[in-house]
Amino acid sequence: MAITTGTPGTDDGADLDFRIASAIADEYGIDVTDVDCRLYDVLDADGMRKLFARHEESGGNHDLSVSFTMAGCDVVVTGIRDVDVTRSSSSKHE
Repeated sequence: MAITTGTPGTDDGADLDFRIASAIADEYGIDVTDVDCRLYDVLDADGMRKLFARHEESGGNHDLSVSFTMAGCDVVVTGIRDVDVTRSSSSKHE
């Protein structure tokens, strides 16, 4: 399991995208440039960033997480922008 932590209010979006890709790369023990899937291929990354921005603007008083599968991994991004990645049991990437 690969986990990266973020700081609410400091992500410019590109940082979050990179941390997701980096956590996936760490899970497979590969370089981030070798991750064979882009975030935009699996979800609306701009929409996700807007959702987190609205959450922060509202004071972050409720739980928020976004879950999706990318590059054979289950990815969870929380309202505090922590990224948790675990290889899916059906992963084709070995």
